Amino acid sequence: MKPERMKWRPHDNMVVTRPIRADEIPGLIEMMREDELSCFILSTGVEWYSGRYRVKARVVREAWGFTDHQFRRIMAYIYENNPWEAD
Repeated sequence: MKPERMKWRPHDNMVVTRPIRADEIPGLIEMMREDELSCFILSTGVEWYSGRYRVKARVVREAWGFTDHQFRRIMAYIYENNPWEAD
């Protein structure tokens, strides 16, 4: 059973995906927080959590409907800004 995809785009019926602009990423991070999704940068790499349960990055990418390129851009932002550091 596939998880329900998150609706972060106004229209989800596009044939091609558009890049995520840098100014959109903080809003996406906030939506992830509201969905109880968190990401932590550790010495062993990045760990994603849904609530208190660890999930794979692939699951996060698929559930949110990100392409590989979009997810890499979000991960670059996370490495650069560490938005969950204060949590």
